[in-house]
Amino acid sequence: MKNVVKLGVVAALTVGAPVMAADAPSRSYLEAGVGYAEVPGVGQDATVWNVAGSLELPKNVLVAADYRQADYDGAKIKTLAAGLGYQFHLTPSVDLVPAASFEQLKFPGNTADGFGLSLGSAARISEKVELSATVKYVDLEQLPSFFSVKVGARYHFNPQFAAGLDVQKSDLLMASETQAIATLRYDFGARR
Repeated sequence: MKNVVKLGVVAALTVGAPVMAADAPSRSYLEAGVGYAEVPGVGQDATVWNVAGSLELPKNVLVAADYRQADYDGAKIKTLAAGLGYQFHLTPSVDLVPAASFEQLKFPGNTADGFGLSLGSAARISEKVELSATVKYVDLEQLPSFFSVKVGARYHFNPQFAAGLDVQKSDLLMASETQAIATLRYDFGARR
């Protein structure tokens, strides 16, 4: 997992490399997605549902929430993250966001609460394409802490609507899990 974390940090920092684009990514949006998850060696795949949103407040403060449900043949694993972040504008088209969040994990017979710390970056590499990367540390009560790495891309049909794909790798519950989620996004924030 150390190599995955290193890869995530490099991706989060290099996605913000200088690019030639018009506007910065919008940080005020609602998003929904569906996808697939797998845990190698377990022999089970899951359908994943995701709802997320973010709101940019004055002074570059962000409020964000993310809810996911993975259904492994009737065993539902639900995750909730809600927190605050601060948006640093590295260039006119690249942002870096450190954040802290409340985390909750529910799985059959148990619920665990804790906190998360993340570092993410997003860049508009053209008028239509946005790339993102995030590395996150999660510490839950009575469970081993874990890291996750997420990379994503969005294609913007117009300033309000986009479709995308996120791929996330984590060591949730001491098992390596990979998720791929196709998303639809509605942006309601102003771009700089």
